[in-house]
Amino acid sequence: MDRRGKPAARFLLSDGLITWGNDKVEALLAGHPKALAGRWFTYRFGDVAVNRSLFAALSRESAGQTVNVLGAEAIGVGAVAHRKVAVALKAVRLPGATDLVVAGDPKLLFPGQTLEIGARLVGGKATQLEIVLEIDGKEQVVRTPIKPGTSLLAGRAWAELWTGKLLALDDERLDRMVVAISQAFGLANKAASLLILEGEADWKRFDLKNEQVDMTNLARLRAVESDQRRDRLQGIQMDSVARPGRDLVRTLRAIKAGAFQPALPLLDRPLAGGASRIAEEVAYRAARKLNALDVKAYDRVARARALSGDTMGAVRALSSLVEKRPRSAEANRLVGYACMALGQYGPAAELFERVRLNRPFEPQSFLEEALALEALGRYSEAARNYEIVLARKFPRHLSEVRTVARYHYARLLGGLIREGGLEGPAKASLIARQTALKAGTNGLTRTALQLSIHWNTDSTDIDLWVVEPEGERCFYSHKETKAGGKLFWDTTTGYGPELYRRTSKPASGKASDVLIHYYGNNSPRWTVPTAVLYVRDIDVFGPEDAYTRRFSMRILPKSSAVLRLARELP
Repeated sequence: MDRRGKPAARFLLSDGLITWGNDKVEALLAGHPKALAGRWFTYRFGDVAVNRSLFAALSRESAGQTVNVLGAEAIGVGAVAHRKVAVALKAVRLPGATDLVVAGDPKLLFPGQTLEIGARLVGGKATQLEIVLEIDGKEQVVRTPIKPGTSLLAGRAWAELWTGKLLALDDERLDRMVVAISQAFGLANKAASLLILEGEADWKRFDLKNEQVDMTNLARLRAVESDQRRDRLQGIQMDSVARPGRDLVRTLRAIKAGAFQPALPLLDRPLAGGASRIAEEVAYRAARKLNALDVKAYDRVARARALSGDTMGAVRALSSLVEKRPRSAEANRLVGYACMALGQYGPAAELFERVRLNRPFEPQSFLEEALALEALGRYSEAARNYEIVLARKFPRHLSEVRTVARYHYARLLGGLIREGGLEGPAKASLIARQTALKAGTNGLTRTALQLSIHWNTDSTDIDLWVVEPEGERCFYSHKETKAGGKLFWDTTTGYGPELYRRTSKPASGKASDVLIHYYGNNSPRWTVPTAVLYVRDIDVFGPEDAYTRRFSMRILPKSSAVLRLARELP
């Protein structure tokens, strides 16, 4: 609110391309309700509607305005557009027409604003367009005669508006209708851009002519199931989770316990680091000029900034990689791993959320996001992901991911049982769920050292090795040691995870050497290097479990290598 108590004006100049975090418009608005407290004036530049639905939603929901800035000549007019007085748009009617659509569904009209309307006239008869406005509290109707269109592009223009409206609803039940209309009018969009019909046989095979949806009934259903639908669109619906698991997630929403491992402060220190920092910055700018997509250049300068105490600068450098490759799961994971190592769990959660939205068929996406959410203290969301991994069927690495999820989930619940301030039925439900998780792992026992690794590329074979203080090596061909160390499995086809546990502390008090054997990347694509996220837990499931966890990240070379990750002393 401004000083007069009126909604503050907010301005956004952008092409609308969302490159970080959740890119579902409806989910963004639902997750940030305070953002709609003010009026949004959005300025969309560029001649392509990259994210028209985002601008329309912001303007519509906040009684704001979208201004198209298509060139330098439009900047002056656009800069003062918010000063103009608007009128309320109450309705648009076109008697004798069907499938009427108003682009963006605006609530207000400003002087000079273009109102795009499309409809199909039945019978080809002339009619009158009625635009109902409210001016100074009084209703006025503007009427314009409409004749049947003769332009060959008129139908295509209507189809663009109609499919845009359907896509903005973000409902999977409409995808086949969008495909049908898009193929009939030759449109390209996120639902139909890759589908090419070769003839009448394909139309019959896809059954596109018979695709119809009752829009009125759909609107009613959407009002009833908006939350469930939003979860389904984001791949976090819990339909497959048993009722006790769903109830437990709801119970955790009420817990006010803080994070077990607080995030590190995000410090802005651009001048810190002295001569060594300056040298790295100069080298970084030179490397970026040679190859703007050189991942290692961003990683090197991020490390230099982080070591200088400029963690904000480190995250900023790493974010450049995501800005350049917003749809790359490998890039998002790599930067997410780096954020975890820097203690920036919030940005990491957003990056892993984006991976999960784009790759909901990978259980690793849910597990990595759960680790970040757990570190943030967002326990109900982390539990939701763990429950989904344990209940849903995934095509690859399901057993491995479920085992790691059980250990992390059980430890999360154990921490909340001790420190969550729960009593009565709520605490009993957590104890019951942890007991069930223990049964699924043949009993969770106190663990001196627990390690897991995850990596960001498919078709990649990485082995976790632990050389124990007694001299025995635990690795893929020798998975159990005399001292009680255990490597659970050997993942050879990408992403991980791999898991090592040792129940007892070494009598010598010496440290274990943790290494990885990187065989190399067998993927036909090598645009983003392989990076490893290393997760270390010590003294797990003991009565005084301090929840000590460390994350670190390592970018690997192109060729095979054996690299040391850490020396661990349980």
